[in-house]
Amino acid sequence: MNGKSRIAAVLLAGAAAASFASCGADTTWAAKNGEDIMPAGVYIVGEIDSYYDAEERFAELNPDMEVSADAADRAKVVLKGDIDGKTGAQYITDLAMERARNYFAAQALCRERGIELTEADAASIRRNNDTVWSYTGTFYERNGVSRESLEKMAQNYMKQNLLLQNLYGEGGEREISDADYEAHYRSTRTRVRYIPFSLLNTETGEALSEEDAQKVRDEANAYLGRAKDAAEMAKLLIEHETAVNGEAPENTAPGAYDMLLTEDSTSPSQAFVDEMRAAPEGEARLIENGNTLYVAMRVDPMSDRDALDSLKSTMLREIAQDEFDAWLAEQGNALSVTFNDAALGRYTPSKIDFKF
Repeated sequence: MNGKSRIAAVLLAGAAAASFASCGADTTWAAKNGEDIMPAGVYIVGEIDSYYDAEERFAELNPDMEVSADAADRAKVVLKGDIDGKTGAQYITDLAMERARNYFAAQALCRERGIELTEADAASIRRNNDTVWSYTGTFYERNGVSRESLEKMAQNYMKQNLLLQNLYGEGGEREISDADYEAHYRSTRTRVRYIPFSLLNTETGEALSEEDAQKVRDEANAYLGRAKDAAEMAKLLIEHETAVNGEAPENTAPGAYDMLLTEDSTSPSQAFVDEMRAAPEGEARLIENGNTLYVAMRVDPMSDRDALDSLKSTMLREIAQDEFDAWLAEQGNALSVTFNDAALGRYTPSKIDFKF
């Protein structure tokens, strides 16, 4: 199961079902593990999340297929399509059942390890749920889901995250070492020190005349010629900012205004990101990006240790999420989970209404 999509489900698809009892069989619950019961609505949350995973996987397998802008039309194609040897509908159901097992595993493991949500955690979940519901409540209500189970599912996602921290964080059974953090940071982050030069008139916002634009290019090239190393780049940045604004910036520490790029970065442009991530450290480049020129240099990412420390929580997930997901799935598969066939037969992927 994709860790990012699980977190996205909390932000974008966290909702749950109201109790709808059909004639005869009780379909208000979807699964049980001991005394833990998963309401049908919580199962539907996982089902919706699984649909988005399926949609993403289907797109990967069919990169040349024209995709409809209409969510309902896309869903029809995904549900009938082939995803890793299964119909889209079966692929979604299998993922939703895996999520259900993971749900029970997280509940049991947190009890076993004494992991509980704090008041701050609960308050954060409620605020997030309010935001989600304000945008998508109508969609989920139409699919038979209620606000109350949204909180229940969000709490479980939070517990899974706390389990991840418990295992791989400081003092955990699988604690990530400082050396591993540093290696990951170096391999995934590119620190860029840069000086911007605008090719626009600061008063009118219009493009400079050819003559004035050439003066800016000449100035940028002069700075480029002086940019011998990272330390000199830091001095030049302060010099330029002082010249432009008439006073030095408040923070003059080297690296205070560095840009940190990852493989997913697209700003200020994809071309800029690609060039700087490929550039050797310490070599200044002049890059023109739209109406801005940049004198830019890739510098040692460890030049600011505080940046690494501030990203440890994020990097912990990047390093450990896949391994944790596999471990949690093993724990879930080891449980004796009972699924309610009547509920699963009622709340099938094909019955999700994706019209917004």
